[in-house]
Amino acid sequence: MARPRPSLCINGVLPHHLLLEVFGCLPLTDAFRCRSVCKLWLSCLRDDPYFIAQYILRRIREQPLNEEDQGRTHVQCNVSEMLVLTPTWNLPPGFSFSLDFLPFYAGLDRDHKTLKQVVEGSSNGLLLCSPNDYSRRLYYICNPLTKQWLALPRSPRFDHPYFLVAFFCDPFYSQGDNGLITLNHRFRFKVVRLLNGWGIKEGEILVEMFSSQEGCWTTSKLLLPESVLPEHYLRSVVPCNGKLYCLIEPCDVFVYDPDKNEFLQDCIPPPLNITYIHNDLERTLQTLTGFSLCRGSLWIGQCFPWHLRIFELVDGGWRMRHDVDVSELDSCLRVKDMLFPYSEPILFRTMHPLDSMLAYFSVENVILECDFRAKRLNLVSECEHEGNRRDCLNVSPVVLPLWPTPLPALWA
Repeated sequence: MARPRPSLCINGVLPHHLLLEVFGCLPLTDAFRCRSVCKLWLSCLRDDPYFIAQYILRRIREQPLNEEDQGRTHVQCNVSEMLVLTPTWNLPPGFSFSLDFLPFYAGLDRDHKTLKQVVEGSSNGLLLCSPNDYSRRLYYICNPLTKQWLALPRSPRFDHPYFLVAFFCDPFYSQGDNGLITLNHRFRFKVVRLLNGWGIKEGEILVEMFSSQEGCWTTSKLLLPESVLPEHYLRSVVPCNGKLYCLIEPCDVFVYDPDKNEFLQDCIPPPLNITYIHNDLERTLQTLTGFSLCRGSLWIGQCFPWHLRIFELVDGGWRMRHDVDVSELDSCLRVKDMLFPYSEPILFRTMHPLDSMLAYFSVENVILECDFRAKRLNLVSECEHEGNRRDCLNVSPVVLPLWPTPLPALWA
């Protein structure tokens, strides 16, 4: 009887550099699936800085050159409230985006109709999420591609209804002027909660901050800039280039530095000011305004009943990029029948994170995509929530990097 031939292992046949070349040609999700085959493949795909750098460079060469070629996927994280936008040029066809792996989804119905809040912030491919908790003190940092998550300790302040949350995370990799990719294994992250009103002294803000360097929450009180009237409150915040841009009712835009824990002295004048007198002081008034990031810069939307103006922050001032009458844009008959009988004004939500010709706004319980390039409105989502839609509707732009950001380490 002939003796059976010994089986061959690909690791003993294929040279290491050719094995890395094969991995480099795989879509990202397939490459990560290969990590579970054996320890050698796991080491190559997780710990080899040369392979990761070459993989990123290969994908950079494959990126579209024009904004028109940027992809997008609309994902309803919560049937009644939540929409997430993701660019898709680095994702394989049929990729499924889901946050069901987070522990607070356990026991919920399939449509997650009981979950009111999920995504609190996004930075460099990581998401800051919170469960359906009124106080929203428990936060998770997760990567939607690798489905890994990290639970943070509960924040100190309990049961406070007026607060805004921001999430900062350093890039895991960067490309130098010489084109080489550098990995940053000790990247930092911060979670900042700003609380004011209801039990907090007028003119003050309570700052709760969790830093990966400290490994715990810290609490401090911060005075609002002197030019802010005491009765005014924080309206929205957005992180940009390591700073936190704060819109304070009704119109002031200030910059908060989380590293120094202070407001910068000079405010940013709002676009297209409307002046009025309050307590013998001349103030400026704007209509329904929102913040957003697009291609690394700060954008702001200014809405009048059916008119939309969008500005970009350039050299410390606002430059108008779009000025349209929404009612004159092309749209399907269904959209027109849903929208224009309403008297509720439009609310600017966000720009597409990579395409400056796409914006998202809401009317009543409808979320629309405004394509300035095609001069068209596209229906994205109809939400089922019957409460205060101005508060519950949320559009979170998420940029998925060319290599998944690993879960950050708590240094303390």
